[in-house]
This record gives sequence, C-alpha cells and structure tokens, in this order.
Amino acid sequence: MAFFTHSLMEVGFYMQSDWGDERTQGALMWQVIKSVLAAFFGVQKEQQRKKDFEEGKPVAFIIVGLLMALVLVVGVFMLAMSAAD
Repeated sequence: MAFFTHSLMEVGFYMQSDWGDERTQGALMWQVIKSVLAAFFGVQKEQQRKKDFEEGKPVAFIIVGLLMALVLVVGVFMLAMSAAD
C-alpha cells in the first residue's frame, strides 16, 4: 500500500495541506472521493467546493471523476444488457 500511496502523491492525488502518515493520506483520498460524489449528484456545499479549489490538487479530482464516470457507464451498460436478456 505504501508504494501505491507514494505513487499517488507523486502525481498530486492528495490535498496540498497535509502529506502526513498513511492514515491521513487515506482520509484525504476519501475526502476527494466524497467531494466528487457530491458534485456528481449536485449536492456539493459551496463551502466545501471553495475548500476543494483552494486546497485540492486538480489531478486528484480529475482521476476520481473519470473513474466514477467509467463505473457509471459500465454499470448502466451492464444493467441494459441484463434487461435485454
């Protein structure tokens, strides 16, 4: 897990404010995921959005957003395929 976490830090996956121990990094990763999910559903608070833009790394939000979009597309495709049978 340390290698994976270190690799994500190199591409700027975590927030700029704290690159402490792995638990902190994991918590920051979950903050990015929660922010992207909230944005997907349109329920992102203005205060959180501002914090994301001030402290967050754009690469983190882009990667998580693309992965979630891919999961959504694959999920809809699988649902359509099962309904067609």
